[in-house]
Amino acid sequence: MANSILKQVLAVTGEKLDRIIGAYSSHPQTIVWYNDGTVTEYDIVGELDVESIPNKENAIKVEVGNTVTSIGEEAFAECSELTNITIPHSVNNIDDVAFGGCSGLTSVVIPNSVTRIGEYAFTECSELAEIAVPNSITSIEEGAFSYCGNLTSITLPNNITNIENSLFDECFKLMSIIIPDGVTSIGNHAFDNCSELTSVTIPNNVTNIGNYVFYNCSNLTSITIPDNVTYIGEYAFRNCSRLRFVNIGNGVSSILNNVFSSCKELTSVTIPDSVTNIEYNAFTGCSNLTSITIPNSVINIGQYAFSSCSSLVSVSIGTGISSIEYNAFNKCTNLSSVVFEGKDKAYVQAMDNFRWEIQEGAISCTDGWI
Repeated sequence: MANSILKQVLAVTGEKLDRIIGAYSSHPQTIVWYNDGTVTEYDIVGELDVESIPNKENAIKVEVGNTVTSIGEEAFAECSELTNITIPHSVNNIDDVAFGGCSGLTSVVIPNSVTRIGEYAFTECSELAEIAVPNSITSIEEGAFSYCGNLTSITLPNNITNIENSLFDECFKLMSIIIPDGVTSIGNHAFDNCSELTSVTIPNNVTNIGNYVFYNCSNLTSITIPDNVTYIGEYAFRNCSRLRFVNIGNGVSSILNNVFSSCKELTSVTIPDSVTNIEYNAFTGCSNLTSITIPNSVINIGQYAFSSCSSLVSVSIGTGISSIEYNAFNKCTNLSSVVFEGKDKAYVQAMDNFRWEIQEGAISCTDGWI
């Protein structure tokens, strides 16, 4: 009796095990399920390219066979009905625009055999909410996850050294990102319009932050820029409307145009002694900024640099200043104290009175009132 029961248990267990193994086994054929209910197997060896699967635009599910080593350029591009894809461990490359425009795809598991994700590989996968990226990957190229409007989180592999241009451009629901310690550069538009992004840590090895990197990241509240960063691109933090605190590291020499413009809740910014130039519109429209200290290293303040900083009350300007350009502090309607740390001669050389919309006697130098 006991032996009979044991045999039944083993039989059932074996049957279940077969089903489990079958579900996860790789197979040589690429199997495609179509929206009309048909299922077709294809023998594809090497690269699965744009012509490998007939009528691919009608595919709803694909299990890629283990004889495929690369998913080629535009292989599944615009397959809007594709909801499920299984990629085997034989694949080492996902090429440019491989899944671009697969608007029905909700999740993807990339095996740890893959080392490269090409340009715009998953762009416009508008329903893609999660994706597992293994540490085997050494290169994620430009725009790979751009316009993935439902992507909420992603863990980047430790081996990448660059966040490429437009990598997460228009990923509206991306809330947090951990940038690996080995990254040295963050490319243009990398997180442009990631409006739900609340926190990001820039690692100490980063030296370059490109143009428009965090443009319109309207929920980002604070940012620390490490000392190794030497370049912050134009419009890098423009319209980060909830950004309150900024600490700029000692490697930056120039604050370029519109870097922090329209950061309406910015109340505090630390400008280091390494900065020599503050370009036009750098802080324009920072309407909650109440005070600013310009260090001795700054030589030039550009046009409209602090224009429309309507809560700005006090400004301290260091000894190195030689040029304050037209309307640098235009429409700073509450500005009541401007102190030049240098000589009054330097003040006269630096600017003309019409550039300040404040009451008479509010401007002073350390060696006497103007």
